[in-house]
Amino acid sequence: MSGFGRSPLFFYLMDSMTLSTMNTTAAIADSGLMTPEDRLTRHLETLLAPLGYELVAIEITNHREKKLSIYIDLLQDTDDGVGIEDCVKVSHALDAPLEENEELKAIFKGPYELEVSSPGIDRPLRKPSDFENFLGEVARLNTFRPLTGDETRAPEYSAKNPKQKNFYGILRGFETETRSILFGVIPEDGTRAVFKNKKSKDKKVPEKNDNGRAETLIRVPLELVAKAKLEPMIEIPENKKQ
Repeated sequence: MSGFGRSPLFFYLMDSMTLSTMNTTAAIADSGLMTPEDRLTRHLETLLAPLGYELVAIEITNHREKKLSIYIDLLQDTDDGVGIEDCVKVSHALDAPLEENEELKAIFKGPYELEVSSPGIDRPLRKPSDFENFLGEVARLNTFRPLTGDETRAPEYSAKNPKQKNFYGILRGFETETRSILFGVIPEDGTRAVFKNKKSKDKKVPEKNDNGRAETLIRVPLELVAKAKLEPMIEIPENKKQ
């Protein structure tokens, strides 16, 4: 590609790289504090929606390696999910719009590589709808700073964990009025397996899992979330439980 340019790369499953997830840009736009990255996110969302895709997250690498990674999902749920043909289609569709994009020029100031891929099993979460759509799933949240008791609405928990910025637990919903994630914190003991009863179609994590780990419900303001992602879980049939 001539001019500003980039080299296209196509990926289906992402690796375990750390995603730079963003909170929804609507609130930032209202405050008038949009950065080039925020404007790029909004622009990509408007480009992908007519094609039938959702922007899950972007990752910008701007050191020795200059790369824009775009993670997409289908707007309508299907059993197939995002495939390599979807990644190729999106990359071709973004080719012309991104070539002269002012935000990318401001960010990279030169050539860069483009990656388009599916979000993978450790899907990043950034929009209020993400926390509602994956209700009951196990996730990990990282905040910019420790949370106060007033913010979590769980003063005893916050008093016992005054420096905590890494939260592991169960998504319990999203409170629109306060723009807060309802999160059931559970102790992290290294267990990733959740045993499922074959006769039950319910895949939600119960109040206590099979290891008896009780949860504490807290609220996490979305604007204080630096990163959020689903935690990969391994499902083991009930008859294999020891």
